[in-house]
Amino acid sequence: IEEYGDMKDWRNVVGTGPWVLTDLVEGSSLTLTKHPNYWSDDEKYPGNRLPYVDEFRVLVMPEPATRIAALRTGKIDYAGAPLSYPPALDSIDKVESLKRTNPEIVIWEHIVRMTSSFGLNTQRAPFDDIRVRKAMQMALDLETLNETYFKGWGTWRPQGMIANHVPLAGTPFEEWPEEVKKGYRYDPAGAEELLDEAGYPRGADGIRFKAHLVWHDKQDLSHIELLAATYYRDIGVDIEIEAVPGSEILTRKTSRDFDATNTLSADTGTWPPWNAMAQFEAGAKNNPANVNDPVFDTMLAAAEKVSTEEEQLLLVKEMNMYATERHWVVFAGTVIPWTSVTQPWVKGYNGELKLGGNQLEYTIAARLWIDSELKEAMGH
Repeated sequence: IEEYGDMKDWRNVVGTGPWVLTDLVEGSSLTLTKHPNYWSDDEKYPGNRLPYVDEFRVLVMPEPATRIAALRTGKIDYAGAPLSYPPALDSIDKVESLKRTNPEIVIWEHIVRMTSSFGLNTQRAPFDDIRVRKAMQMALDLETLNETYFKGWGTWRPQGMIANHVPLAGTPFEEWPEEVKKGYRYDPAGAEELLDEAGYPRGADGIRFKAHLVWHDKQDLSHIELLAATYYRDIGVDIEIEAVPGSEILTRKTSRDFDATNTLSADTGTWPPWNAMAQFEAGAKNNPANVNDPVFDTMLAAAEKVSTEEEQLLLVKEMNMYATERHWVVFAGTVIPWTSVTQPWVKGYNGELKLGGNQLEYTIAARLWIDSELKEAMGH
């Protein structure tokens, strides 16, 4: 920066990683060359200096179909989990299709979080009424959705913002209070009763109310369309879905311009559990349910001040159940695995989603190598 004034030109960028950026073709590819004096050894094989391969080339393929075709023909060695969108394998159908056509390809599953939940604007009618929010959850048959739409791949039991199995912070569904469990079981008749009590009877057209759902256009749109056309239509709720680019989602949340908006839930700890709860603080930018709850804010402030991670996780557990009881977010289906894909000649990979903070594919790639003989024997 002292020499060039900024880091806008990639040719001037320096760092401490395993790679040197040696070529960049805008919208096409970037090439990383082995750093000859990289400081780290392989943790699994002490004494082996990383990275193993001489060159790591990243191809820009915006269309998932293009990436899948490249996998099928052996043009690419590794396609990561959907840490950026659109992912290479963004549906179960695509995973199963790749398995059928290329049984030799290795599919790695990662249980990360649900990406098809949605928050309900708790400061705007009709979702300012907990009875309405609870009805939106009770209208969904999670088990059937898992067996049909998600083909049995998922973890369908209801979960809060923190996955039930996360140590200290999670609460297994079996241990939820019975009254809370009731609000997450499929009960369309009970959902309609709650909507009647809340003052939303069916009109002459059978509709109780209309709601506007702002949806990330790279998330699973067909799933949410199915919910709107079946389960919610059945209880008299008309959901209008607006698919918007990811760049607009935060703006819409910050402006509170939504009845409902997609969010994450059942996070397995891929980011600090406290962060999953902090988004519900009054005034937070990324507040998917526009929550303004002084009790919750007091709990959050207490969790921020403790001195140990264990203490904080136990307080997160309480906050998670508090949010779950109040139905700020609809657990909308099932937690399905994200997938990474490797060719059989890629060695040194064990299904890692990430290594070392936010250094993702590049950190993993430094520990991989290619079995050239196997690759050649397979005709590539």
